[in-house]
Amino acid sequence: MGCHVMVAGATGLVGAHVVNALLDQSLVASVHCLVRHCDAPIKHPKVQYHMVDFFNLNQSLFTGITHVVCCVGTTMKDAGSREQFQLVDHYIPKEVARLARLAGASSFSLVSSMGADDASRWFYLRVKGAIETHLKGVGFDSLMIYRPSLLLGKRKSMRWGEYAGIVFLWLFGWLMPARFLPTNAKALATLMAKHVVEPSMKGDRIFDAAMIH
Repeated sequence: MGCHVMVAGATGLVGAHVVNALLDQSLVASVHCLVRHCDAPIKHPKVQYHMVDFFNLNQSLFTGITHVVCCVGTTMKDAGSREQFQLVDHYIPKEVARLARLAGASSFSLVSSMGADDASRWFYLRVKGAIETHLKGVGFDSLMIYRPSLLLGKRKSMRWGEYAGIVFLWLFGWLMPARFLPTNAKALATLMAKHVVEPSMKGDRIFDAAMIH
């Protein structure tokens, strides 16, 4: 019957690459994309886009879904406040996971962050770590957590902090351990799509930046 995959945040930097990468997998029967708006959808018979309010998701969207890939995320600057950041990076993945598991989905993949830790002194990393910890208790047969470093790829708009980081890494990256080097968004998406269709990917697994290539 194949895999029926839901991608949350399918028009973002990683999410858009994930959709394309899933289409290269012959075992993927359909790709359902949850998005807030759809500027440039991928035209393909296997792909369906669903414009949704992530704070009021309909259970019916998850009917028949076997795998979920969650690429939803924001920055502190874009969120505007700690509360809004937590809503996007914790509440949305939590709710997507809850509804998916209720519908019978067996696999969940999350784009997290290098350094994620629910005991971190840094709010950003603490929120990332908290959602990882929560997902481990949801009951998926397969939970795959990806902790990329600075994500490289073509964005709709460049963030100045990321631009500065890219320049720094271009100059001094050769001095840094592999786990701190930037992560190519397309490489991350390709790995995630490959893992979705691998039956051996059972249990809870964490992929650090050095493992993403």
